[in-house]
Order: sequence, then C-alpha cells, then structure tokens
Amino acid sequence: MKLIHLLFIGLFGSFCSAQPAVKQHLQFKEKSGLYRSEIVDAIYYLLWYENSDLIIDADFARRLHPALKACIAYTTFDLCTECEWGEEHEIGGREGLECSMNDALGLGYQCSDFHLSFLRSWFRTDSSAINKFESCPTIPYGATVLSSAQYITVEVKRDEVVVKCKVGGYNFREQQSWEYDRINTFKIINKGVKVEKLFSSDAKIDFWDIPDDL
Repeated sequence: MKLIHLLFIGLFGSFCSAQPAVKQHLQFKEKSGLYRSEIVDAIYYLLWYENSDLIIDADFARRLHPALKACIAYTTFDLCTECEWGEEHEIGGREGLECSMNDALGLGYQCSDFHLSFLRSWFRTDSSAINKFESCPTIPYGATVLSSAQYITVEVKRDEVVVKCKVGGYNFREQQSWEYDRINTFKIINKGVKVEKLFSSDAKIDFWDIPDDL
C-alpha cells in the first residue's frame, strides 16, 4: 500500500504540473430560476490542482442550481476523485465511499441511494443516461486501477451547459498512466436535463518502470 501511495503522488503530481497557471473562479447570478454566468467568453474553474493539492471551489458548488449539479455529477459519475471509505463503510461492502466532488455538490456517498436518485430524477427523460446509472463504480484512493478528475470547468449559455473535464488515471498492474479530455454538452429542459453531446479525446498513455528499491 505504501508503494501505491508513493507512485500515486508521483503520477498525479506530473498531471498537475501540466495544468494552466491562471485560474478564474466562476461567478454566477440567479436569473429565471437558474444560475447564469456573468462572463461567458472565458474559462471558469470548479476543480483544479495547485502544488499537487486538489482544489474544489466548494462555495461555488454549493450555490449551484441542482440542474447544473446534475450536469457535473453526470460528467464525474465514473471518476472516483479523492475517494475514501467513511465511518459507515463495512469491510467487503460497497457503501460509504466519501468522494470530494460528491461532497462539494451535496450528493452524499458515491453510489448511495441519494446520489443515484438525484441523477435519475434530473435525467428521467433521458433513457441512455438512466441506463448509465445502473453501473456505479466505488473505487477508493490507492486502488490498483483508478481514474479521477484533474480539472473541471463549467460554461453556461442560456439553456446549454458545457462541462469540460481533464481525466487522469493509472493502472499499477500494467504500469501505465493516461490522461484525456472529456467535454459533455447538456440541454436544460422543463424540470430536467438531457445529454446533447458526449466527447472524449484520444488518451495519452505513458508507461513506467517501478524502481527496485521501492
């Protein structure tokens, strides 16, 4: 486990060093029941890394309209970002996984009834999204294979929401790491959200050798 943690820190440290140095926080104002961006022609960050530390603008996340939370939660659904088993976890079970992104959005444990019910409610008219929620991953920090969010941006233009996410991951067994961009576009409809377009770039894959002295 010590080896896994050391390599984990090294791998994600390399991901973080490639992130843009300038960050801007997303400022929203309420309009017609939804939060709207005051500056749309810019990049706004919800999650990023600074000096290998994960930063989430939790104050911004808490103030978001539930429809926008649903778009973010959909995009990060299969990414276990800073996840640890909580006090309610029973050994061998899948319940009680605390993830930083879910916590910031107020969605409870990963794959909990509350988490899944929230998503199913907002995407209830999107059958493909509903099917996606049938398979929910619970992968804690330090697992042999893991993918997580490296940064997340949100853009809102009228009833269109674009969530951009840099994904980084690793497989210790295969001694490889990867990163790619995920861009999801959503349409806000009457009391719900619908997926408009899903895009993932080709993954950049790297291989490494484990030092003999670790």
